[in-house]
Amino acid sequence: QYTELRRKQAANRVTPVYRPIKRGTILFRAGDVIDDEKLRLLDQVRENHRRRNGSQLLGILFVMGVLAVSIAYFTFRFAWEQVRDYGSHIILHGLFAFMFMLELFIMVVNPLRNYEVNFVLFVPFGFFGILTGQFFGARIALSAGIYLSIFSFILTGFDRESLLLALTTAIAGLYASTRMHKRSQMFKGGLIIAVTNMVLITGFELLAPAARNFELKVGAIAVNSILSILLTLGILPLLEF
Repeated sequence: QYTELRRKQAANRVTPVYRPIKRGTILFRAGDVIDDEKLRLLDQVRENHRRRNGSQLLGILFVMGVLAVSIAYFTFRFAWEQVRDYGSHIILHGLFAFMFMLELFIMVVNPLRNYEVNFVLFVPFGFFGILTGQFFGARIALSAGIYLSIFSFILTGFDRESLLLALTTAIAGLYASTRMHKRSQMFKGGLIIAVTNMVLITGFELLAPAARNFELKVGAIAVNSILSILLTLGILPLLEF
């Protein structure tokens, strides 16, 4: 009994080893041999998924709520003139709601999930940056871009590349909005967004131990830029009206 007790005490003193797994990572492929270690990993992922379903939603509400209050203070303190009427509030919050739902939809239907391509590459943050820049100016557009980027950061399981990608693309859209003085220059805005994303993804690939599916990521960037411009062309006239 004494020996068994010592064993349990020693086991309790051992620090658990945690291995972070990025959201969307493929654990097994068809034809893989499933050994004991993989079975334990699968059981841990399932248990973590069951435990986090409710707490994750509550955590998102808390974090985004605190950020919303902070950004609201910034807006009313330094950029009140851009949102002093109800119409401006409707447009801004409508854009947020649209982007939240669109991002959740893209996360679910990500066509390149099996190739380990992050769904954030498809989210048209550039469109959001263009419209918020056009209607509300740089201060609100930047704070709104930060808010949306942190939402993406949480959705991806705190992936730092996703945070940088979302924020940089939104800023690129804001910059593009200052270079598009008429609708015929929308192509220029899409090009700015595409080049920004390309440089960023190239940097990530160079920093990674091994580059994977770079050509698919380039394709996702192209789709993202086209989607941003199409959404801008479709929604901007409605908001101006």
